Amino acid sequence: MNNFFIEVSNKTLEIINKQLSEKAVAFDRNCMPEKRGVYFIYEIQSKELVYIGCAHAKNRNIKVRCSQYLGTSKKGATFRNKIIKDKLGLNPILKNKEKNEAAIMAGIKYIKANYELKFITVEEEISSSQILLLERSCITKFNPKYND
Repeated sequence: MNNFFIEVSNKTLEIINKQLSEKAVAFDRNCMPEKRGVYFIYEIQSKELVYIGCAHAKNRNIKVRCSQYLGTSKKGATFRNKIIKDKLGLNPILKNKEKNEAAIMAGIKYIKANYELKFITVEEEISSSQILLLERSCITKFNPKYND
């Protein structure tokens, strides 16, 4: 039975590696795909995989989802807030509006300069739950440091 799980795990890794985009793209809205799927965030310098997320809703693609990290909204900014806190040593959620905006802008600038994306895009007929399952499988397999 144990060999079965190892075999499944290796097969999952093979599929992930085959489907993952070859080249990483800049953390820039113009470079991101307008398709749903799973995205992988890497540090540019070390090439370390640091975060995995997904865009699974029918009206939300990878471009829309990852652009949230580059915007000033508090909604959907989990990765950005972790970077602001971990890399910049700032509190991403402050009551002082000016200091909060400064922390967010510093985080956005840091992300653009230090991270890049790869992704697995899926066809429209793939369900939201299937994309979430793929994301969870990838997180379990690779265990990036900013995924809880």
